[in-house]
Amino acid sequence: MDSISAVVKAVHSLAERCQLVRCNRQEASSLQQRLLRLEVCLDSIPSNTLIAQILQDALNASVQRGLAVVTACQTKSFVKSAFYAGGWQKELRVVHDELGRILQELQVRAYVLALEGTLSVLTYVLMLFVAACSWSLRRKAEQRSLCD
Repeated sequence: MDSISAVVKAVHSLAERCQLVRCNRQEASSLQQRLLRLEVCLDSIPSNTLIAQILQDALNASVQRGLAVVTACQTKSFVKSAFYAGGWQKELRVVHDELGRILQELQVRAYVLALEGTLSVLTYVLMLFVAACSWSLRRKAEQRSLCD
């Protein structure tokens, strides 16, 4: 299994577990929405690229922390939920913010890659234009020299 598909699978698992949370449902729902957006972005990344490796390293720790907190929020014990709910809420917010930063970085990198592709195409077109102009100028110079 390639690296990016393992991360996508972990993100999807965490998003599914967010539905089963018994306390801090609002934070878990917000986290789930961010995870689903992240999953869509990750699906569009080729698995054998450098960006996939960077994302795997960045996401593994956040996803594991999220799984631990979401699993804790699924507890059936009322006493435990009441006692730890505030701490879990903070942890869910930290995971949410980390994933948000990673998602923003992913979007910026995707934009830069698209921009690089556009620039390379424009550079190629410009080179063809310059070559065509220089050929045309040489041809005109040859014609003038033949007329003289």
